[in-house]
Amino acid sequence: MYQARILDKDRQLKAVLPGVRWHYNRRINQASEINIGIPREVIDEVVAPDHPLYGFFGAAQPVVVEGAPKRERDNKPAYAAIASYIQIYQGDKLRASGKIVGRDLGRVVTVHAMTEEILLEANLTPAQYGKVWEGWDLADVARDLLDGWQTLRVKAKEQWQRYMVNSYRVDLTTDPGLVMLAKDAEGKYYQSGYITLMFSAEEIPNFKRWDRIRWSADSDGSGGPGQEPIVRTTIQWSPNGSSWSAEWDGGLPEEVGYYIGGTYSQVYVRINLYTNDTESEDDEGNPVGVTPTVFACELIARTQGPGVAAGNIPATAGVKVKGLDANYTSALQVLVAACEQVDWEFAVWNGALSIAEALGTDRTRDFVFRGGSNIEVVALGDDDDELVNVLTAYGPGQGINRMEITLRDEASINEYGEYPAAVEFDVETLAELEQKAEEFLSEHNSPKTQFEIAVAFEHGKEPEYGLGDKVRVADPDTGIVTTARIMAEAREYAESGLSVRLELGKASLNLQRVLEGKPQKPTDPMAPTGIWARGIVRGIRVGFSKPKGAWDSTEVHVSTARGFTPSGGTLRDVGKQTQFDILELEPGIRYYVRVVHIDSDGRKSKPSKEVSAVPITMQEEQLKDYTDGVTDYVERISPVLLVSELPELPDPRYPVGTIVFLITEEKLYRNDGEEWVPLISMNLAELEGELQSNQIALEAIKEELIAAGAITETKIQNNAISTPKLQAGAVTTVKLAAGAVTAEKINAGAVTAEKIYAGAIQTWHLEAGAVTADKLLVDQAIINKIMAGIGQFGGISANHVAIRATGDKGSIYLNAEGLTFKDANNNVTISISTDTGDAFYKGTIQADAIILPVKPN
Repeated sequence: MYQARILDKDRQLKAVLPGVRWHYNRRINQASEINIGIPREVIDEVVAPDHPLYGFFGAAQPVVVEGAPKRERDNKPAYAAIASYIQIYQGDKLRASGKIVGRDLGRVVTVHAMTEEILLEANLTPAQYGKVWEGWDLADVARDLLDGWQTLRVKAKEQWQRYMVNSYRVDLTTDPGLVMLAKDAEGKYYQSGYITLMFSAEEIPNFKRWDRIRWSADSDGSGGPGQEPIVRTTIQWSPNGSSWSAEWDGGLPEEVGYYIGGTYSQVYVRINLYTNDTESEDDEGNPVGVTPTVFACELIARTQGPGVAAGNIPATAGVKVKGLDANYTSALQVLVAACEQVDWEFAVWNGALSIAEALGTDRTRDFVFRGGSNIEVVALGDDDDELVNVLTAYGPGQGINRMEITLRDEASINEYGEYPAAVEFDVETLAELEQKAEEFLSEHNSPKTQFEIAVAFEHGKEPEYGLGDKVRVADPDTGIVTTARIMAEAREYAESGLSVRLELGKASLNLQRVLEGKPQKPTDPMAPTGIWARGIVRGIRVGFSKPKGAWDSTEVHVSTARGFTPSGGTLRDVGKQTQFDILELEPGIRYYVRVVHIDSDGRKSKPSKEVSAVPITMQEEQLKDYTDGVTDYVERISPVLLVSELPELPDPRYPVGTIVFLITEEKLYRNDGEEWVPLISMNLAELEGELQSNQIALEAIKEELIAAGAITETKIQNNAISTPKLQAGAVTTVKLAAGAVTAEKINAGAVTAEKIYAGAIQTWHLEAGAVTADKLLVDQAIINKIMAGIGQFGGISANHVAIRATGDKGSIYLNAEGLTFKDANNNVTISISTDTGDAFYKGTIQADAIILPVKPN
C-alpha cells in the first residue's frame, strides 16, 4: 500500500521499497521529522550486491560468524550523495518527502529524514545582511533566499596585496591591514589617492551572479557647519578596469553597500581616499595632516542554492518586512522570522518553496470531523494569544508623524475582557487604515478553538486533507461546531494500520472557562502544553509544544501507575528537546507520562497533564535474523561540509569530529576539538616518476625483498640504467654472481675503449689464455699494457707491432721483415733481419752474455 522511494542528490530515483513502516510530523513554518522503517528482507529483495544503494543499507561481503551471515560495513559518507532524499508514496500520491539526515542499521533499517524546509538551512547569509531586505516585499525576500552567498573579503595586509592591481599615493605598510594616504617628501599626507582591487568569478564555486560591494572606512569627518568633510572615501567599480562608475559614498556601506549585479568574469573595485587637512600637527608637532583609513572591503557573490526551486510564490505578497536579523543566519531562520512578522506561511514540498497568507485548501464543504464517528477528541481548548478586541492601528512613519486610530469590539470585551494590541499597517490613506483595522479586529476578536484529534476513517474512505487545510469540526460532547485549520499533522503507518493525529488551531486556555465567560491568561508561561505519547518498538515516544518562557530543560517522568505524582523515582530523562524516546520498556504494558519544564532560573513548572502509550513489538516471523544474537548498532551519516575557508574554532556549527572540504585547496580537514587537522589523501597516479634515490633509505631494497622474476626485461625501460645513474663502485664483483656476465649477455660493440677506465682491467681480472691474437686489433696492443708472462708465443698475431719506450725515448718495431730499434730521433740503432738473420747495432754493447739468433732455414 505504501512505498518508500530513495532519490539521489539530483533527485533521480535510485530504489523503490514496498512494505515500509513510517511516521512523520509536520507543522506550519517548521522543518519536522520523518522516520521510515524498512525490513531487511525487503532490502535484500530489491537491493542486489551490485546496486548503488547496497552499501548505504549496510551491506558488504558476508562473512561467517558461528554459522550465521553477518554484514561488515564501512562508514561511507559518500553514500549521502547517492541517497539524499526519501519520499513516501501511497499509490501515485506523494504523502511525505524529506532530506535524509541519518540511518539506524539492524534487522529493520530506519532512515531518518527532515521535511524539505531543512534544505534552506544550507544557505547562510553574510554578516550584518538584514538591512539589505529592509522594506522588501515578502515574495521578493522568499525568492532571494533560494540562492546562496559567497563573500570575498579583503582585510589583512596579504589580502590587500593579493587583490590589488593598481594604487596611487596610498600606504599599506605603516599600519598593516589598513589602507591610508601616503606622505609626500615633506612628511605630509597627499590630498588624494586610491587603491584598485580585482575580483574574479572563477574564485566562486557555483557562481551565479554578483551581489554587492561593502566596505568599512572613514568618511564622516566634518570641518564644521557648511564646510567640506575633513576626510572622506568613495567607491567605484568597473567590469573591465577602464570604464568606471561614478564615485559613490552613502547609505550603509558596511551593511547594505553598493549593488552591482551582473555575471561579469571580473569586477574591479576602486576605493578613493581624500583629505582636506594636510597641515594638522602630529604628537611631535610636525605638520602632517589627517588621512582617511580603509579598514576592509568585500565583494559578495550569489551562488547556486541547495536545490530548492521557486514554487507557488506570488509576484508580490503585498506585505513588507522590516528589521530582519541576518548575521551568518540560515535562510530558513530568516524566512521563519519574515513570515511570522507579516503573519504568512511557507512550505517546501518536493523541492519547491511556496508561500501564502494561509497554506492549504478549504475542506469545510467536503466533510466534517465528527467526534465519536470519524475522530476521537484527544484534547480541547482555546488560545487567547491572538485575541485582540482593543486595536491601536497606525500607519508607516516615525513617532507622532504617522496616522493612528483605535478601534474597540465591545461585544468581545464584555465576554472576554480587554485584550489590547498595537499593529502597524502599510497604508497611505486614513480610509485604508480604517478598513485594514476593521478586518483585523473582526478576525481576532474571539479565542481560537483548538482540538487535538485522532482520525479514524474506514480503510479506503479517508478524504483528502493535510497541513494548513481549513476543516469543520463537530463535538457532540460539548456541542461545539466550528471551523479550524490543521496546524500540525502526525501520521504513522505500522502493523495496526494508519493512524493520524491532528492539531486544529492552537490551545492554551481551558475551553470550559471561556464558555463560562471567565477567560484567564496562563499564569505560568512554562506550563506544559500539547503533550502526547505513542508506542514505538520496546518503548514510547513523548512530545510536547515548545515552552514560551526562558526554557532551560524538561524532565520526563514515566510510571505504570495511572494518576502518579512525578518524583525522583519516576524520572526517566532530562534534556532541552521537544521529543524524547523512552526505551527498554515492556511491550504490551501501558505507561503513563508527565513532563515538567525548568526555566533558566531553575524553577520548575507544574506537571503536565497525563498521557499514556503502549510499547509495541514486531512479530517474530516478520523479522529475518542476520545477526545471530549480535546487537544491532547505529550508524549515522555525517555529511562532509564544503567551506571556502576554515572557520575559526570553536564554532557551534562545526562540532568536534566535523569533516569539511576546503574547496580552495581541494583538501579534507577534521575538527579535533582545538584546530582543523588535515586528512591526508593521495592519488597513486601522481606518484609516477616521483620516487627519487634520496627517498629510498640505505639498504631499503634487499635481495630477500625482491621476488624471483620480479625484475624482468619488460619492467626496465630503455635507458633506465645508464652510467650517470650508477655510483662509483656500485657494481663490484661481489655483487655479480658467478656466470652472471657471459658473452651472449654483452651486445656487439657494447664494450669499447672509451667505456673502460684506466686501470680497470688488471692481470688478475683475466683468465689464462683469455687474450689471444685474434682478439687484439692492429695498433691496439702497446707494450706497457702487456705484463710479463702475459704475451706468449702464439699469443700475439699481427702484421705490425709497435712498442714505444716510456717518455718517448725510442721505439721498437716488429714485423715480418724483422725487429727494428729506433732512438728518439727515429734513427735505427738496431735491426735484425728475419730473412738473413743479420743483426745491425749502432752504439756500445755491454752485457754478461750475447745470444745471437739463428738464421732461419
